[in-house]
Amino acid sequence: MQLARRAINCEAQRNAIAAVGGIPPIIQLLRSERPHVQRLAARALGSLTPGSDANSAAIVAAGAIPLLVSLLSSSKDGTRAQAAWALGNLACSNAANKAAVAAAGAFPLLVPLLSSSSANTKEQAAQALGNLAWDSTPNRAAIAAAGAADQLLQMIRRSGSQSAALAYFCCDPTSPTYLEAISAAGGIPPLAQLFAQPEGWSERELVCAADSLAACASNQPSDAAAMAIAALLAPLLSHSSAAVRAQAEAAESALADAGACAATCNASQPAVPPATPAADADAAELSGAHALPEQSRASPACTSGGCLLHLPLHIACF
Repeated sequence: MQLARRAINCEAQRNAIAAVGGIPPIIQLLRSERPHVQRLAARALGSLTPGSDANSAAIVAAGAIPLLVSLLSSSKDGTRAQAAWALGNLACSNAANKAAVAAAGAFPLLVPLLSSSSANTKEQAAQALGNLAWDSTPNRAAIAAAGAADQLLQMIRRSGSQSAALAYFCCDPTSPTYLEAISAAGGIPPLAQLFAQPEGWSERELVCAADSLAACASNQPSDAAAMAIAALLAPLLSHSSAAVRAQAEAAESALADAGACAATCNASQPAVPPATPAADADAAELSGAHALPEQSRASPACTSGGCLLHLPLHIACF
């Protein structure tokens, strides 16, 4: 218990805890029948992972992932939230961990947490899904199959959730259709605010985000998607990092080129008769109106893996 508390409360001791073999005893606490002990252990493991590949590897090697996934079905909201947070952090910047979390059956347990009565549990589940989806085509498909789309969009509509907007974006950051859905739910301003926050982001992550927006701009975005891309680029264009600004400027240029191309193409195309309402309804039914949009064929130019953000806990639960 003391090791777990030190892992949470003392950043300077985290690597030392791992070095003296403290991770396996903390993982054993996940097996406790006492929810507050499980919660403490999950939070400790989540605290040990950011910025330390060695700690993440030791946690996974000691068998934490299946135990954390099992805690997603705990009867206690706090335990579920901490388990989701830890799994999201383990998935960050690690393709093997993303696959391991998926193989342990996390998605059918994470997605229902998006409709939890606990705001913190919903946020941590959305954060975990975003980290698991980022740069992982199999996970994106599994998240869609588990029915995440409607619940993420509902979170955005009801509370302007940054975590939900980011998770939906991560499911295909190069797709204009995804940005249209986020925009329609009112999620672009919260997502732009998230991009503007200096804490929590590495330079590489923001460069990768700008790179994905550039790819999105090249995928023939609608006016709504183009406006969303421009809004998300705005905080990146004024970022303190020259690398982030340069990539954002490249994305802005791609967006301008796409607009010029669309104007030229539209001028040369014959008018198309509008579809009848009945045809629109049939098309919506056939395409699955409540599924995640079909993913863009273009892949993000940035495929170095990783997540966009380690979202912090919103509520300290013990």
